[in-house]
Amino acid sequence: MEKFFKKIKSAYPKAIVQYERNYVSFTFGGGIYYQLRLQKGKIRIMATNYPNKAKLEDCLKIIKKNNIEGQEINGREIIFDLGVRNPQIFTLRLEMPYSGNQLENDKFNAGVVDSCAQFHVILLPLINNFLKEQVGDLYSLMGGISKETPSETESSHFINEGGTELNEDITIQFRESYTDEEELANYMGSCMEDFLEKGKIVVLEIKEKDLINVTKNHDLLSSNLLTMVGKVGKKSWQLLSKLIGKEESDWVKNEFINEDPISIALLYCNAKYVYAFSDPNNDDSVNDKTM
Repeated sequence: MEKFFKKIKSAYPKAIVQYERNYVSFTFGGGIYYQLRLQKGKIRIMATNYPNKAKLEDCLKIIKKNNIEGQEINGREIIFDLGVRNPQIFTLRLEMPYSGNQLENDKFNAGVVDSCAQFHVILLPLINNFLKEQVGDLYSLMGGISKETPSETESSHFINEGGTELNEDITIQFRESYTDEEELANYMGSCMEDFLEKGKIVVLEIKEKDLINVTKNHDLLSSNLLTMVGKVGKKSWQLLSKLIGKEESDWVKNEFINEDPISIALLYCNAKYVYAFSDPNNDDSVNDKTM
């Protein structure tokens, strides 16, 4: 299995390999992200949307216009699914069965690498629609120089040798370390709901070192790691902009304008957005709104 992941890493050096969780994440910004997972005899290449950045209705139009669903890669169709708990999230996936020692076979692994590249090409119209700068093939996009692989140093994904600068955006790494958005929502809800206050927007912060540790071990996540930066009235956008900046304040205003939740909690790390959690007006339970 290690040989398989090393093959993926050598082809796409900027991809992040989580050896202990049997998956690879491809981060390139925008509203869509990729994962490659080994699950019960199947290799799954999956693309999922961040609903706050890539709205479902916009994505559906592009998927239909470009006939993305159902296109074949090496005889296997791309499958489309909507989220069960959050129908605003979708997944496009390609499934490839494997058995025995196929993951140790160079020819088989090369085929998986090629399938990733083909999957990306088919999804390019969708991906580029939510990026400021258009991207090309996956080899070029993920083909940067990698100094170390995860097997050489456990922390190579997150910090450099001096331990002060991130190689990748740790906030994205954190979100993508979860199996899916439902798992992320469950973990975040368990600690952020403690800070919700009726009629308020609460701004929280987590230290960089704590976010790095939680990304490696989700069980470390707790409300004790979060500190309150400040809180304002639910529609006090000018005051909120003094806490998180005008651009972020405008995003929060637009994101929650239709939901009009009872309360909102925003989490940041070194001024970078991590997660938003809200208590909606339509029921008594606390649920997440968006990533």
